[in-house]
Amino acid sequence: MDLRQKIGQMFMIGFTGTEPGCIAEELITEMHLGGVILFRPNCQSTEQLKTLLKSLQDCTASNGRTDRLLVSIDQEGGPWIILGAHICPAFPTNWEHGQSFRHTGDVEPVRRQAKATAKVHRDLGINMNLAPVVDVVTHSGNEVISTRAFGDNTETVSKLGAEYINVLQDAGVIATAKHFPGHGPTDIDSHKALPTVHMERSEIDGVHLPPFIAAIKAGTDAVMTAHMVYSSVSDTPATLCKTWLTDELRGNLGFEGVIITDDMNMLAIADNFTRAEAAVAAVNAGVDIVLVCSNPQIQREMCAAVLSAAESGAISAARIDESVGRILAMKKKYGLLDS
Repeated sequence: MDLRQKIGQMFMIGFTGTEPGCIAEELITEMHLGGVILFRPNCQSTEQLKTLLKSLQDCTASNGRTDRLLVSIDQEGGPWIILGAHICPAFPTNWEHGQSFRHTGDVEPVRRQAKATAKVHRDLGINMNLAPVVDVVTHSGNEVISTRAFGDNTETVSKLGAEYINVLQDAGVIATAKHFPGHGPTDIDSHKALPTVHMERSEIDGVHLPPFIAAIKAGTDAVMTAHMVYSSVSDTPATLCKTWLTDELRGNLGFEGVIITDDMNMLAIADNFTRAEAAVAAVNAGVDIVLVCSNPQIQREMCAAVLSAAESGAISAARIDESVGRILAMKKKYGLLDS
């Protein structure tokens, strides 16, 4: 791979369109994209979605590439889904699963959901679910995570998150534990503003990190970052923070898989950093995949910024190669890379 192709592997984008020939194909070719994310407007029916995703993968192959696209989606459960009930079976919220588990100790409902979700994903051509949410909701006013979480109890969240990951990945779909290091202790929605949490490190370690430790032990192949500041650790959002991503997640917790950002168009990032500096800072912090869910101009701008920084040495060649190596290893594991 040349440098442009390597940088392209490190970007996942959202797009408009439902049919072959949509703008995604142009961006895949132009940016050498490694992945795409689907949203509700992209997903109208089973056959439409199969046709669209085959076309996107054919576009990748027609450019002479030996890898396939990562195709991701947020299919969490309850109302927090992209695929409607006409495409994928409906399931309770994670919170309901957590409440049930605390009464019965039964993990099978979560396992059945993960298995059924994986089957639909595989049939459609989706190979990555941006789930499960393993945040522990410790703030009663937390509406952005809310019932997306398995609960306010660390042990429950850890257990059910790990079960979901095991089943989903055993069934051939990449799981993504999110949002590291935890989006549970705030009432600020990072889509709208940058949350800052003033919490002792001991509480972070005792309450919010254990579900991620459990997810790593379960073998999660991806972890998504949180656009949040924990002031006792750093004044930089975790997505852009080397202390969190390289020192803690990689070093102390031993995570060897792929780190993906939450959407970089969320206002927690977009209102506080330029697009260019955010993209470069995320990669230097240890991010492998930069997720940009909308706006082709911004997607191009952020990709160009990382390319420019790599060409100038502001991002080292070794840093780029580490990420590309992890992405390709994950693709190979899931049959998305020719030998």
